[in-house]
Amino acid sequence: MITETEDFAYHILQLEGFTNWKVRFSNGGSICLNKAKEIILDESYRTVFDWRARLAAIHEIAHIRTWPQDMKHSELFCKEYANLILKYLGRE
Repeated sequence: MITETEDFAYHILQLEGFTNWKVRFSNGGSICLNKAKEIILDESYRTVFDWRARLAAIHEIAHIRTWPQDMKHSELFCKEYANLILKYLGRE
């Protein structure tokens, strides 16, 4: 069964045009594996769908949008992350 967090991540990926990506959970934090086209979200987000889970998914999608130009958290990444937050979460 797909979780709310996975559903949210897949929905944003679809809207951003990344239709062939996978989302899964693992212990040890969240990460984006661009070459594997996979977003790994922290296991804690499997059962808790809150603002942290949504921000984690958007954070990893921002990495997709800025790769390979920015593989860290520089200005380009931060701008894209902020734009995605405004676009998908609004001004909560």
